[in-house]
Amino acid sequence: MGKARGGLTPPAGVDAPAGNAFIVAAVQHLVLASAAAGQFSGLPLAGELDWLRVRDVVRSAVRALLTP
Repeated sequence: MGKARGGLTPPAGVDAPAGNAFIVAAVQHLVLASAAAGQFSGLPLAGELDWLRVRDVVRSAVRALLTP
């Protein structure tokens, strides 16, 4: 895990394991919703552009979690 993380360390006071679990759970839920219904809460999850949109939001969430 340390190799994948590189030199990134969470700021003091940030519960990175909990944040990571939350983000992974959200993505897992979207994958399941995609398979079951092709969408979640009005968010289409059927095509590549839909998943690029999800990727961008996940990146923003990670940055927000790890930015002091």
